[in-house]
Amino acid sequence: MSDTEFPWLPDPMMSNDPAHYKPFDDVINTETTEVDRPSSQTQTAKAVAEEIQGVRNQGLVAQNVRKIVRCYECHKPRCVYSKNSGDALEGVVNVRLQTDCNTHVEFPYYASTLAQPHICAFCAAAGATKNQDAIKTHRIVLPVCRDCVVIGKLPPKRNPIK
Repeated sequence: MSDTEFPWLPDPMMSNDPAHYKPFDDVINTETTEVDRPSSQTQTAKAVAEEIQGVRNQGLVAQNVRKIVRCYECHKPRCVYSKNSGDALEGVVNVRLQTDCNTHVEFPYYASTLAQPHICAFCAAAGATKNQDAIKTHRIVLPVCRDCVVIGKLPPKRNPIK
């Protein structure tokens, strides 16, 4: 086995023609950035939403729910989050951008002190219950009304019991 040393491998850099990269010989031993790296060009919907909403989804938790608003189209409750907020929602407030009228009610809603715990996660109807079979397999199960169960909607759940 030889003791061949390989030079530092540069990041790919676009040429003047945006359909091609610069040749390896042109970028070796030069200062490069990750800007043109193909994997940095592909952002997930989650990454884009987190960038626009100004906070990572991990910050959108029940303890940061400050107010509940109702969607004017589907009437589902939606959470308004803030880490530093008084009664007047002082400072920065956030909402989860990855929700729409087809999205179930957020998990943090049910864990917040502002929740009405027995509303359906899909249609916001009162009197919803948690699926007893799902409770046996998951730590968190959201309530679903009878009408939504009849049309085949499965309860949103997470944190499987191991």
